[in-house]
Amino acid sequence: MPTTDLRITQPHQLWEIVRQADQVRRIKLDLPQLPDDRRALTEHRLAQLIRPCGCTEGAIAMLISIPFAFTVYQWGLPPEAALGLRLSSALAVVVGASLIGKAIGIFRGKRALHDYVQRLFTEVQS
Repeated sequence: MPTTDLRITQPHQLWEIVRQADQVRRIKLDLPQLPDDRRALTEHRLAQLIRPCGCTEGAIAMLISIPFAFTVYQWGLPPEAALGLRLSSALAVVVGASLIGKAIGIFRGKRALHDYVQRLFTEVQS
């Protein structure tokens, strides 16, 4: 559960966003190098990136896995196999693909946060 409000006043403190991503509730940027109009946009973008969920990637993986699940259901097991075994095998393919897609999405989201903070750090340093 997020419990910390981060107030960033120096460029090197931007890395605290990445380090404490799981604990941050709100981010306030008080960087003089950042113009006021850009500050609000940057705070909003950081708030979006701070908690990646991976739902989109999980849903895409689930949709892609449906034909494979159908293949497993139809031809993956011998015809005399119980219906429940065939259904559960097909369901395992869909659930497994969804979980893998979600994990990939979370990883991509954390990487996007890191890249955004890197770009922001470089921008305010110069």
